[in-house]
Amino acid sequence: MTFVVSQGLAPSSQSLIITNADTGSLEWVATASTTSGIWLVLSSSNGMAPATVTVSVNAAGLQPGTYSGTITVSSNTPGVTNSPQIVSISLIVKPGQGGTCTGPEPSLSATVNPGFYIAASTIQAGGAEGYWEMSVEPQKDQRGGGFIFGGGIQEKGMTPYFAAFLLSSLQEVLIQLNPRVLPGGDTSKFSICVRLLDGKRQQIGTERCSTGFIQFWQTLLPDFYIIEVRSGGLSPRGYAELLLGEKNLPSGLIVGGFLSSQVPGFIAFSVAQRQEVWIKAAGRNTFVGDFAASCLCLTLYDANRNVVATSCSTGGTASFDVLPSR
Repeated sequence: MTFVVSQGLAPSSQSLIITNADTGSLEWVATASTTSGIWLVLSSSNGMAPATVTVSVNAAGLQPGTYSGTITVSSNTPGVTNSPQIVSISLIVKPGQGGTCTGPEPSLSATVNPGFYIAASTIQAGGAEGYWEMSVEPQKDQRGGGFIFGGGIQEKGMTPYFAAFLLSSLQEVLIQLNPRVLPGGDTSKFSICVRLLDGKRQQIGTERCSTGFIQFWQTLLPDFYIIEVRSGGLSPRGYAELLLGEKNLPSGLIVGGFLSSQVPGFIAFSVAQRQEVWIKAAGRNTFVGDFAASCLCLTLYDANRNVVATSCSTGGTASFDVLPSR
């Protein structure tokens, strides 16, 4: 018996039919058990066959993932056979879609002086975790030397986190990945893989996997590139800072993936002269059916963590202390 539900919603109940394959009376007892939390609910725990028991789940407070449970039906009626009977239950909680926000996706423009800046996306109260994308577009130039991307990484090899950029000249770029497990995750099962794709989504070089820090250099021709980061098959939910070291980027930066309520997604960048910067963030449904994050708040910080500008779906605010320093 399988239940599939979006985070924050309740799935439809299902029926468990108990019958007596023999003659006479049959008294039964049903018990529910789960491997994590108390989410499996039975409409009745005992009775006489035949009977129909309504099985429902309470997914409130559960994070996206797969949960397991069982229903054991047994009888103490003298002479009964085939007792107990065990029914396996699976609950799949998908990242939530929607939320209490009704405003447009956040975007902002700000005129900034030369320096280091951080554009961060967070989820406001009433919002839902899910998939998201953010772009940063300086209108004149960006200072080369290093850009930092940050974001959540979904557990068990699900939809990856990514950073995308464009090169206009032959360059050798440095890619550094510094991942960590989010609080409550099993560090012994954590692993991460990173690969580089070109504009046609063809893999360049080998995929690199590790339980911690990853660093490599790659010579790249002028083209559009994607750095894709995915957790291992048994890995818990994680978070990663990705450093892209290069000489010059001629246009904007894009980051996306899973946006968690525990940590922000961000792009850190530098500009060499006074100019206008455009920033946009949006929840994105994925082609595999994962739901978009909602109720986003977009904030631009300077190097001292002062707020330069902010834009939220409902006018609210949100902040975290895990942004990069420089």
